[in-house]
Amino acid sequence: MKLLYRISLIVCLLTLGGQLFAQRTYDAGNRLTNPQQIYSYKKTYDDKVVTFNIRGGFNGSEMSGVNNSNYSFGGRGGFGVDFKLASSPIYIQSGVDFVMKGVEGRQSSQINVNYLQAPLHLAYKPEIAEGSKFVVFAGGYFGYGVYGNMIFDVHAPNDVEAFGDDRFKKLDCGLSFGVGFEVARLILTTGAEVGMNNISDLNVSSSKLESYFWGKNCMNRSFYFTVGYKF
Repeated sequence: MKLLYRISLIVCLLTLGGQLFAQRTYDAGNRLTNPQQIYSYKKTYDDKVVTFNIRGGFNGSEMSGVNNSNYSFGGRGGFGVDFKLASSPIYIQSGVDFVMKGVEGRQSSQINVNYLQAPLHLAYKPEIAEGSKFVVFAGGYFGYGVYGNMIFDVHAPNDVEAFGDDRFKKLDCGLSFGVGFEVARLILTTGAEVGMNNISDLNVSSSKLESYFWGKNCMNRSFYFTVGYKF
């Protein structure tokens, strides 16, 4: 529920901000009196079949299967590509991001898992004003763990590698969805990711599970906010 509350709050703020941006953009568009200027403006942002972008922001994450845990916050960033389908407002989105995930566990413990992640989304981008679009997207993601560590007590740090036998698997995948706004070249996005793959590689008897702060079944869950620039 905490995840849904956070997403709802961010969506509301983005909606309000997007409306303000859209109105300013619409007013600016009305001041374009030269037809050639208007045509050039719309062609720049609307008629490209393939567009690229860079983006960065923050990521809040947790893991199912970890008791008495709190959200862990980290960064995320990368580049994306959008493919427009014919003359419709439908797009296919993909790219590559570096994403910091993990969880704050009990007794000052931490799990940090960092991924290279590729999304695959179907997006709908209706125009809400001259040069401004509302964006809603849904699909999935695929991640590969590139680095991670576990700290059992932050007051006496002695971290160990997070990925490996009897720890965590490197492969992750799940569902992803979100909303955003495109205002000229600026992109504002908020979304959520729900892991569908068990990333725990714990292989011990049930009598020993109490000595670990995660169980045999763990899935990543996260929400994020990013700001991007479109080329």
